[in-house]
Amino acid sequence: MFAHLQRRGIPVYVWILNNEEEFEYAFKKIGVTGVMTD
Repeated sequence: MFAHLQRRGIPVYVWILNNEEEFEYAFKKIGVTGVMTD
């Protein structure tokens, strides 16, 4: 799903990343644009 959006130029943001492994997965494997947090 993320790749589908990215191919169309739609930025992908994730909401919660709780540890370094999740950050690494989101940015390196999925290629998210950014993260929103509280």
